[in-house]
Amino acid sequence: MGHIRNVGSHARDLVVRYSLLVMVMVALASLWPERHGVAAAQATVEVVIDPATGQPRYEPPILYIEPGDSVLFKSAGSSHASRAIPGMQPEAADPWWGQVGTDLIVTFDEPGIYGHKCGANYRLGLVGLIVVGDAPVNLASARAVPHPPAAAAAFDELFAELEAHYRAK
Repeated sequence: MGHIRNVGSHARDLVVRYSLLVMVMVALASLWPERHGVAAAQATVEVVIDPATGQPRYEPPILYIEPGDSVLFKSAGSSHASRAIPGMQPEAADPWWGQVGTDLIVTFDEPGIYGHKCGANYRLGLVGLIVVGDAPVNLASARAVPHPPAAAAAFDELFAELEAHYRAK
């Protein structure tokens, strides 16, 4: 009888220890997001051919992300590359300069608006906006940057859409 009691006692001890271990692991897991943040997301921007015009455009033309998120700029062949537009990003942000025909991943840590272009097709209006965070802190300065006519017209449309987005909020 004593031997059975010891086995039961041992099994009960294992169950208690396992339960305590599980509770500790659950408690630690619940602290993880607070101490280390939530994993950042990755979005994709790619060049597509607009069926209405037959011209290349970025899809999406405006991308809304959170600080710390990354964007994969897909090159879509050998003639496109995403590049930051000087003056169209927050002051503390680093510019990027993608290589033609090569995909590029950029992490956006600073809140604000980032204008980007295709180096080869900028004059044709192949431009886009990345909006990081809730408040477009550099809207006025980004909007004031001069562009070639087709790019300026494309940005006028994008900024109108952006402003309508914030008015609707």
